[in-house]
Amino acid sequence: CENMAEINKIDMGFSLIAGVKDIINLDFLWPQQDQNKHFFDKLTHGEYLNSGFLLMNLKKIRSENLYAEWVKMSRRSYLKYPDQDILNYTCEGKKFFLPQKYNFIPLKYSKILRTDLYSSEEHMDAILHPVMIHYAGMTKKLLKEKFFHQYARMAAESITPNNSANKSSSITKF
Repeated sequence: CENMAEINKIDMGFSLIAGVKDIINLDFLWPQQDQNKHFFDKLTHGEYLNSGFLLMNLKKIRSENLYAEWVKMSRRSYLKYPDQDILNYTCEGKKFFLPQKYNFIPLKYSKILRTDLYSSEEHMDAILHPVMIHYAGMTKKLLKEKFFHQYARMAAESITPNNSANKSSSITKF
């Protein structure tokens, strides 16, 4: 992954949050939410942020007392992705969009992935120069299955009596 230091140079302006547009096409779910149409009508198609990597303007969030609204909204049972849905809803019109490389989700293209949110050049930049790789959905499951034995070994090594604080962790060797 690329160096994250450049993130400090990003000017969010008056936005509350900054993140990458969610490439997983969830728009098809919105029409099925008739009983909660008021909620989904507020969201703009193609401008739904994935919460895997966010920059937040905490001063502004506090001044707008969003935390209380987030807690209240978290009790709604119809939200499929509660953290993302709540952030997208409460910050609608106050979101700053980052390049895809800041939250690259390594999924093979399929019919549920949106290919209209980023140009092919931006997508290629995210593949070649990711700042943060987000293992979400199936990629998380596959990663867990592929590396489970290594994780288990490292966990076991970390709790053995011979493991001292000065000894370098096997995780760094991973």
